[in-house]
Amino acid sequence: TREHALLVRSLGVAQLIVAINKLDTADWAQYRYEDIKDSILPFLKSAGFRVADITFVPCSGFRGENLIERKEENLKAWYDGPTLIQAI
Repeated sequence: TREHALLVRSLGVAQLIVAINKLDTADWAQYRYEDIKDSILPFLKSAGFRVADITFVPCSGFRGENLIERKEENLKAWYDGPTLIQAI
């Protein structure tokens, strides 16, 4: 949440991983990922995070997708970044 981002920034945390969860409910649509990313990024920048220090990771906690490994073909088609564990 935004409150958590402000709290960790106030504690001196400079790097942030944003897990965009439940993207499976949007059939792994890249436009939905980009919409979420674009809506939260201005807030994170205003909170003092540098864009280079923010990693966005699409995932599904319920299905376990892109947590440890990436199997979903619709996600593989456009996302080649780290899994959540790799980002951590």
